[in-house]
Amino acid sequence: MKIIRIAVTILSLVPTFLSAGEIVSGEACYRFSDQDSIQAAKDIALSMAKREALEGYSVFVESTSTVQNFTLKNDLISSLSVAVLRKMKITKQTEDLENRTICTAIRAEIEPFEIKQRVTAAINRFRQQNMNIQTGLPESSWGKVLKAEEVVWRERDVLRVVVQCKNNYRKSRGTKKVRVIYYDTDGIPSGQRKDGEYCDDKGDILVYHLGFPTNKNFTYSFELVD
Repeated sequence: MKIIRIAVTILSLVPTFLSAGEIVSGEACYRFSDQDSIQAAKDIALSMAKREALEGYSVFVESTSTVQNFTLKNDLISSLSVAVLRKMKITKQTEDLENRTICTAIRAEIEPFEIKQRVTAAINRFRQQNMNIQTGLPESSWGKVLKAEEVVWRERDVLRVVVQCKNNYRKSRGTKKVRVIYYDTDGIPSGQRKDGEYCDDKGDILVYHLGFPTNKNFTYSFELVD
């Protein structure tokens, strides 16, 4: 009986430990123009207060200490202020219509581990998107091969090719193709396969599956078709 009581006691503490957060607060004032409505001004003041709460939080400051890119840091603050501020309450809001100023103060709960996790993931994505990844694989004017491997796909042996788009190529400009050429034992081309996908936006990741011949006595090469 003693063992059972101890187990129950420990388990009852786990949810409390996992859900533990820290309290942050922020306050900001927005001076609005004639073009701003009162509600729009309130929304802006609230966003500024959220930003202030996040930028003043020590874990966020430490996690982003190596981030030098202004755009990345700004995007991080914008996304995190929406995603990680829990149980947010507006603790004070004042309107000074004569001076066209609205001030807002907030209080919210935040989880340190989630902040670190999200910041690390965003930094890694940014680095991958902006690094010139040297793969030693084919590259053309429209795309760069990131990975190529032989796999089984839909019960067939295929060449799986992962390509990153270099630019925006809408449907009106046609698909972007990968071609694999097969050679017989004498090194003579004996056939080919082509697969096409659309590059809707720069940075899109396209995945191609190019089937192999049933005859196993072959070699192959592949290329991006401009």
